[in-house]
Amino acid sequence: MAHFAELTYTGDLHVECEHLQSGTKIITHSSEKPDAVLDSFNPVELCATSLGACAMTLVGLYAKKRNLDVTGMKVRVNKEMLTNPYRFGKIELIFDMPDREYSDKDKVQMERAANTCPVHSSFRPDMEQIFTFNWKR
Repeated sequence: MAHFAELTYTGDLHVECEHLQSGTKIITHSSEKPDAVLDSFNPVELCATSLGACAMTLVGLYAKKRNLDVTGMKVRVNKEMLTNPYRFGKIELIFDMPDREYSDKDKVQMERAANTCPVHSSFRPDMEQIFTFNWKR
């Protein structure tokens, strides 16, 4: 199995994550650090954000196959944490869909597509995942 990323602990609760093929880097910080950098994700936020990005990608794939335009789709991500052990209790994704005419069938299929993303399927079954779609029309 080939590695796709290399992570380096740079000290002071920061980790540099590099995508090996592109060289793109993401810096994470700990939410435990009082002066945490506000221009980076902590690993828990990044994990929840990955659910949103994955779900959006599946919606985009569905749309592309049917010549639908979902450009401008936005997702807001919320999370609730549990303790003992510290873990996700709930992740909520709120999809704000572009102001375009979609059939009722396509709306249902796009919502289903979002729920088939591999990140969604990888979380614990007792973690609540809420996907809300706001359709303009």
